[in-house]
Amino acid sequence: MVEIPSNFIGDFKVGDNLVYNADVLRSLCAHNGDGRLNKFVVVRHCQVAEARL
Repeated sequence: MVEIPSNFIGDFKVGDNLVYNADVLRSLCAHNGDGRLNKFVVVRHCQVAEARL
């Protein structure tokens, strides 16, 4: 068994991920007047929920 360190990609902060995804989600919702971005909004919601877990 080989152990791979969890920081091989870089330091990851869950809080930063939540803030970034929330900002993107807010922007998508603001520009989704005609409903064309619904799929992207749902995907971002899922990413925020996953990061919270």
